Amino acid sequence: MFCCKPFAEERINKILALVICGLVITAPATESAAEELISLESQSHYCSINMEGRTILRIRYGGGYSTLEERAKVIAQSLAKLFKNSQKIVNFHVVWEKDKATAYAGQHKLFTVLREDALVNKSDPLSLALSWLNNVQIEFYRVKEEKEVKEIAEGIASWCSNGFSGRATASGEIYTPYAFTAAHRTFPIGSVLLVTNLEDGREVVVRVNDRGPWREDRVVDLSLAAAKVLDIHEDGLSKVKVEVLEWGG
Repeated sequence: MFCCKPFAEERINKILALVICGLVITAPATESAAEELISLESQSHYCSINMEGRTILRIRYGGGYSTLEERAKVIAQSLAKLFKNSQKIVNFHVVWEKDKATAYAGQHKLFTVLREDALVNKSDPLSLALSWLNNVQIEFYRVKEEKEVKEIAEGIASWCSNGFSGRATASGEIYTPYAFTAAHRTFPIGSVLLVTNLEDGREVVVRVNDRGPWREDRVVDLSLAAAKVLDIHEDGLSKVKVEVLEWGG
């Protein structure tokens, strides 16, 4: 018979992958990782986008779509394209315009946070976009699961002021305040770090693209995006733990 079991299973899997809200979007597997699963969970006032049961973000505003679920579906499909990406290191950043902030992974647009999103989440567009994008990159690098940490350091973190915006970094990139980047004296350019605020446990993932900080009593210099997620952008300094997730170079 032509309708053999492997063919039937494949057809069922394709059907399941198209169903949204309550079921699962299946992102194709990468060469080195197991199949990624993104699911949507609808509640009365929001729709959650989850990665294997962990909530990445909650949509509380339709943003011009017919339903919350429809907007969440579009964002989930965009995230699925990211998670099937075989790249090990990605430039996560936010472009901030009037009343909205758009999150990118490299050149790939992930989502836009509108003023109305921020209002219902009791935040502002930039802060909410950075928080959501940090959740996305944490799942991308899978730091919530058992991971192999290459090196650990503790010390004081500072952050790079907006006065450096537009200047070239040691990597040749232009410093962008709303990209998740950092300066370190010795870690190879391109290394991916998990930085934890030891005062409250907040976490952010950053990519090393510059050299510094030049004060010996500081261990890492963060972009404004990373500093805002760690909630150290007002005080300017905080004691942190730095873990190397991926070596650059």
